Amino acid sequence: MSNLEEPNAVLAVVTLLMGGGSLVVWYLWLSGGLRHLWRWQNGPRVPFGLVDLFSALLIMAAAELAVSLLTPSSGEVSLSPVDAATLDPARYWTLALARTLGLVIWCGWICATRPRAARQASTAYARHFRQDLVRGIIGFLLWVPPILMLQAWLASWIDYRHPTAEMLKQLREFSQIAPVVVTTVLVAPLAEEVLFRGILLGWFDRLLVERPDMHSLLMGSPHESGYVREGIRGTGFARWGAVLASSFVFAVLHLGNGPEGQWFGPDLVPLFLLAIVLGWITRQTGRLTPAIVMHSMLNGLTVAMIIFVSQST
Repeated sequence: MSNLEEPNAVLAVVTLLMGGGSLVVWYLWLSGGLRHLWRWQNGPRVPFGLVDLFSALLIMAAAELAVSLLTPSSGEVSLSPVDAATLDPARYWTLALARTLGLVIWCGWICATRPRAARQASTAYARHFRQDLVRGIIGFLLWVPPILMLQAWLASWIDYRHPTAEMLKQLREFSQIAPVVVTTVLVAPLAEEVLFRGILLGWFDRLLVERPDMHSLLMGSPHESGYVREGIRGTGFARWGAVLASSFVFAVLHLGNGPEGQWFGPDLVPLFLLAIVLGWITRQTGRLTPAIVMHSMLNGLTVAMIIFVSQST
């Protein structure tokens, strides 16, 4: 078998396995065998305000700046999203370290300012970790294959030029690939889920359903111990408005993965649909673990396929 045929055959096998697994899970879902995984669960959620969102962004930006100054890149970083030839893979270690450091500092600040809610959340996350891990895997099999099929169909019409993907295609050494994998598969899903589903979605929920006063929207709830998560269920648009709004922001911030000079790429609509799924799962469970697992598995699958094809050819 030629080098060109081998990756195509492996991709076909992976596609068949994912498609078959997805069909089985969808059958179980439609027959009612898995719906208990997504029933509404009461769970603690810290009542964030806009200050919490901006503080998280500022802390992560400051951490990235500090780490970049302490560990300067050995190469140049391209300003063009599609010109990956000059991207320095070593910069991804800096990015991973900075985002991890920023998350740790921000979580420490939350624990210091809202200790009761932080303890409640930690207890809930630990108690349901195994179940949430299963929920993330099942959710991946349910929704990711159809979304990837939609993306593949759109990519047949619109050129796809993701900067990380373009760089991975050119890398050959493990020392170059490893930081990109760690950042893309582990750090990025954790950071993005905390920001978009952990803070932004919760804030939109409170804005559209609870409708608190302006001080509470800006600074967070002044009575964290009395916060009741039942209040974010809502009805009609209020129930889905927060999910749609946070998903729209998530998709917009991922613009620019199309051809050079164009803002619309084939992953814009799929990312919006993925964000809706992740937001719905987060609201149903009250925890970020299933969404983080799904996001990480999606990025891991994408990165693995890119590396395999590029190395084989």
